[in-house]
Amino acid sequence: GSKVKIKDVDANETMEYVMVGSAEVDPENQKLSNESPVGQAIMGRKKGETVDVATPRGKLKFKIVDVKAS
Repeated sequence: GSKVKIKDVDANETMEYVMVGSAEVDPENQKLSNESPVGQAIMGRKKGETVDVATPRGKLKFKIVDVKAS
């Protein structure tokens, strides 16, 4: 249920998601599964940290801009 704002370091693009369980996933409404590659990479991380994520499109790098408990 936490809200997380992440920045794609390479694309210089910021996105905001609500972390949800796999049954509630809805990418069009910014609901990201904690079991997805991005979700797993950012779980337990703190604001300011940078994470590498292996995705089907290749390796992506995200900086955690903000985390808020909901």
